[in-house]
Amino acid sequence: MAQPGTSYLLAEMIEAWSSYLLSIGGNSENTVDSYRRDVERFLRFSKDHTAKSLTPSDMKNFSITHFRSWLAYERSQGLRPQSLARSLSGLKNFFSWLEKNFNIENSSISLIKPPKITKPLPRPISQDKIEEFLKSVTQHTSKPWVNARNLAVIMLMYGCGLRISEALSLKKKFSVLDDEKSCLESEKINKILQPVHHSMFVESNPSPVKYAAKLLNLCEDDVRLPLVKVTEPTKEIIKKALES
Repeated sequence: MAQPGTSYLLAEMIEAWSSYLLSIGGNSENTVDSYRRDVERFLRFSKDHTAKSLTPSDMKNFSITHFRSWLAYERSQGLRPQSLARSLSGLKNFFSWLEKNFNIENSSISLIKPPKITKPLPRPISQDKIEEFLKSVTQHTSKPWVNARNLAVIMLMYGCGLRISEALSLKKKFSVLDDEKSCLESEKINKILQPVHHSMFVESNPSPVKYAAKLLNLCEDDVRLPLVKVTEPTKEIIKKALES
């Protein structure tokens, strides 16, 4: 059923997109309902903002200013950055689906970046607690060599940020830093790869990695919601990094 101010054809497209997300996209019903409500809120805003009934062809004409006005309106209604980011993600997916299935393209929405989400910093463990924990590890069993092994693994994980599986899979043969020449060579390789490393974190992973893999003909750059494909400016950064 078409909502007021929306053409029947556009309402049918929203219905088809929702079915696609549910049956092919692998999303849950709650997720699809949330994305659908986000798109419908955008359309209601657009109808009021343009003072006209919306048709599929209108989807091509929304400008960057229009999308930003919508985000500002949603923020004024009390939506937090996390909810705004989800709303924008769902809307981008809808426009991507329109382009793929109906050749309805709007390049402006790809230039809209999600609001920054401030993440609380993790609370560091006090030095006394760390020393207490490490001491308990050295006294955990009656076998000194087991305690020493466990302490080495834990300090390796804590100092290098490794997962337990990564720490336990390390082998002596993995080391290439047995002499000064190897260290210098590793430093040289790392310096060459710095632009590539940087480009992989301009936007949320794995989208940059998927796009880089696409450029190398390894796979397509499709990602599942709530992730979206990288924006055009980021694509240029990744291209330059791989060409350097």
